[in-house]
Amino acid sequence: RSAMPAAPGEVEVSAEMGWAGLEAAASRVTTRGWLGKVWLKAVEVVTGVSSADVAQASAAVIAAKVDGKVDAGVYELAPDALGALAGSGRKRAQMAAGGARQLVLVHGTFVDTASTFAKLWQMHPQAVRALFEHYGAGRVFALDHPTLGASPIANALTLARACRQGARLHLVTHSRGGLVAEVLARVCARGVNADELKLFADRQDEDGLALSYAAHRADLAALAKLVKDNDIRVERIVRVACPAHGTLLASKRLDAYLSVLQWGLDLAQIPVLPELVDFLSEVARRRMRPNELPGLEAMTPDSPVLKWLNGPGAPIDGQLRVVAGDVKADSPIAWLKTLLSDAFYWTDNDLVVQTR
Repeated sequence: RSAMPAAPGEVEVSAEMGWAGLEAAASRVTTRGWLGKVWLKAVEVVTGVSSADVAQASAAVIAAKVDGKVDAGVYELAPDALGALAGSGRKRAQMAAGGARQLVLVHGTFVDTASTFAKLWQMHPQAVRALFEHYGAGRVFALDHPTLGASPIANALTLARACRQGARLHLVTHSRGGLVAEVLARVCARGVNADELKLFADRQDEDGLALSYAAHRADLAALAKLVKDNDIRVERIVRVACPAHGTLLASKRLDAYLSVLQWGLDLAQIPVLPELVDFLSEVARRRMRPNELPGLEAMTPDSPVLKWLNGPGAPIDGQLRVVAGDVKADSPIAWLKTLLSDAFYWTDNDLVVQTR
């Protein structure tokens, strides 16, 4: 920043910005006082934006733009390669006949099946072939689904609608995809009772804005009827890095959550959609609301979805395997990111989910 006073029409921008809340957590590991500061690298001035343009650039509109890259549905997979599924001709209105077990891959937030699981085909082709031999031809599928503008309940309903009578499902999930599997498994095992539906009652937030969970209630009712009528069962789930109890980063700190999630995707070498840049810019200024972003709102620790999934009750039948990890740095930049995330969580984490 210049020592000269700003001229008329100029705006003075500090090169140093504080990261509120991070310094307090950092003080437990350092006394230098630098961790809560961010240094400005560049400034971009955006002009020609009217109030009408801003009004249209809501989080819901941008979320729909990101989700629009996915053609929601169940796709039959092949053992030789895994590419983009939208427009591939592999979408199936229904999966294989019920009775025999079927494997379904379920991806996480911001991405699709190919960007999440393609490396399994590329780096471990023998393991992929073994899976296809085990389940049989026409019995390995993937659920491509919107992750921002749809709740995990709506995603589970999409999968259930593709199941035939007597379907027996084995689900391999990544990140938020694990919540989709948990929703389906719980409804298949127990249905939904009136007390559980009360968790999804409409309410107001602290600013007095109405929060509507009508879509959640309708989807739960439809899902419960569908799995009961068609005798659908979830027998096995593998959860990789699932926010089963939510993520602290999504707790009223959506800007930080999105930033660290983008770091995680970069570190995992998962392609980030160009629309994510627009999404980050807009949503970082807004609070998370189920009316606009039910897919992200479901991952807040106190969301009705997580309260329901982690509510009381006997364990449901089936097999569960959990793959969790703790991020470790392998370069100075990665070390800094790890230090920031550890200061935020104050526990082991994988940049998105606290490992415990």
